Amino acid sequence: MASGKYHAADDRYLTAHYGPVPGEYMTLEKDGQKGIAVTRIQLGNIALLPQPAQGAGENNFKMVHGSTPVPAYPFLASYLWTRNAFKADVMMHFGTHGSFEFIQGKQVALSSLDWGDRLRMDMPHVYYYTTANVGESMMAKRRSYAELVSYLAVPFMDTELEGQVKNFLQLTDDYLSKEEDDEKLSLQIKKLAVKEGYYRDLKLDSNLNVPFSRRDIESLADFVQELASAKIPGGCTPLRCLSPNKRSGRVCNYYR
Repeated sequence: MASGKYHAADDRYLTAHYGPVPGEYMTLEKDGQKGIAVTRIQLGNIALLPQPAQGAGENNFKMVHGSTPVPAYPFLASYLWTRNAFKADVMMHFGTHGSFEFIQGKQVALSSLDWGDRLRMDMPHVYYYTTANVGESMMAKRRSYAELVSYLAVPFMDTELEGQVKNFLQLTDDYLSKEEDDEKLSLQIKKLAVKEGYYRDLKLDSNLNVPFSRRDIESLADFVQELASAKIPGGCTPLRCLSPNKRSGRVCNYYR
């Protein structure tokens, strides 16, 4: 079991990667004292905390997943506050997945030198994890000592946009089937693309007096076809409630 004892090497590692405490990310100053902010909502003896980014900097992927041997100050402070200040009886990670089980370090046999072990210590840990991600849930059990509570992924359903985009795709097909560019047809496509808002996602211009290029229309056709054929979550599944049979049947059809 981890002792939680502070190691002299910690200060060197943290300072090297994030600068002196409290760092530059999620800091505050209160009564002249600088500190690390722990964002939370407290509801009596329950505290809800968004999980801070494991890293720091301008690279979003590295911030979320961590790219250094030690987590950033706000990440550490959040768990230390939960255990030492709030004195939680149990910790629960809600939803798949967080970054606690992906803290860099050993994959098995964690010790008091491993941050995952040191932040949790002997605090019971419950992890609400989807049954659709068994592989990573095993990592959550192994590297964060989690007791998993499984839930089913929400059923998928069609976007039901085929009818809505049929006319647009017919226009783009007509345009792309011609060897020569048709300015009048391009302007007609552009007018509809602007009306429906398709141009925004592709960052195309909305000047109705300037026709789209052939490449623009190809991109629009692919984008709208993707929207029409996409599968989207069929809503949220309330806890302890089974999905309606009709929606559950859809997900079975998609996995055949």
